[in-house]
Amino acid sequence: MKTVAPCAALVLLVSSLPPLALAGDAPPPWLTAVIAAPLPDYGDRVHAAELLRERVVRVEPDGHMVVTERGAIRVLAQEGRSSAACQAVYSVASGKVTSMRAWLATPGKEPRAYGKKEAMDSQLAPGDVYNESRVRSIRAGDDASPGDTFGYEWT
Repeated sequence: MKTVAPCAALVLLVSSLPPLALAGDAPPPWLTAVIAAPLPDYGDRVHAAELLRERVVRVEPDGHMVVTERGAIRVLAQEGRSSAACQAVYSVASGKVTSMRAWLATPGKEPRAYGKKEAMDSQLAPGDVYNESRVRSIRAGDDASPGDTFGYEWT
């Protein structure tokens, strides 16, 4: 008796399931709370609303600063899709972005996680011959729709 058919059926069944979200892909509790909070009526003239922007600056014992920012933006209209983005400006000579994560939460769906692979690092002033200022960003505007909430954290 051959067991190839049941094994093949099991492989087909498992491969047809949606990918499981890793624990690190789940939105943090602060973002879940922001998403659940009621939103005031902004009218038709507001295309996106910044629900949270929090920056914490910590000075280490050796004197260097560690900056952490987190935020959330609700896309209210098609024209506000480009607001689903975050950026961190830094100088190559004195700092770096060690971590940048983001999530796009669509009502009734699993949130989409963005991380190192989706982050883009570029010159702050393109075309400059010598410039140590850089910007790292994650942009989710192409994936966003009205009603979605974009949340991010970077250090």
